[in-house]
Amino acid sequence: MPLAAPSYEDLSVAVVSDPGSDLDLLAREVQRTRASVTRIWPMPQQLPDDYDVLICDYGASLINALPWSPGEANSALVVILPTGEHYDVRLLCDCSPDAVLHRPLTANAIATALVLARNQFLYFRRLQMRIARLDETLRATRDIERAKQILMKARDLSEAEAYEWMRRNAMNRRQTIAAVATAIVDSHMVLG
Repeated sequence: MPLAAPSYEDLSVAVVSDPGSDLDLLAREVQRTRASVTRIWPMPQQLPDDYDVLICDYGASLINALPWSPGEANSALVVILPTGEHYDVRLLCDCSPDAVLHRPLTANAIATALVLARNQFLYFRRLQMRIARLDETLRATRDIERAKQILMKARDLSEAEAYEWMRRNAMNRRQTIAAVATAIVDSHMVLG
């Protein structure tokens, strides 16, 4: 008995696969999730990047057809591996799929791959956002420390007084302390 597919009403899925009985099963199972499904064949030079999930046949040209650099995906990627054929694992890794499907396809495998790919993609995206926020926080902390040093030297202030000076200016200008610190550091670099 097939798994109950989760509902993905807002999900857009592109199926880039050679037409055949497997493709009909694949499209039907993805449609059962209530996702919007578009079939694309033959494989274009460059895959579209405006879908939430791309389900593509494995092939040597797949890596060149991806519209993004590895690690910067715009869509979850599911790669369909060929039946009984040998495939280059390195090439598969270079494509960075979020899930794989093996032929012959089954309803449970399709539902599982779709859920896994979407969840993996969203998890990776959340991690990227957290890393970006941490980088921003680290940059702001460095600027604040550097700005305090500049103020301590230029105005003969203690560390606490320099920080208080930046805090007051930030409040008066309705900016963050990090923005004031960045302005101090930038102007110091220009003025020398």
